Amino acid sequence: MTPYSKEYLGLLARRGMIGAAKIGRNWHITREALDLYLAKAKLKKAAK
Repeated sequence: MTPYSKEYLGLLARRGMIGAAKIGRNWHITREALDLYLAKAKLKKAAK
């Protein structure tokens, strides 16, 4: 599970902010890509 909606994850994918692949009409991400994004977001939040 993720704290983010599928719409938000799709937005991140379209902006190239998270590793993803579009298969048909859907974006697919790996658990590793999600974990990397969450770790970067946590570091960014801690730096504020």
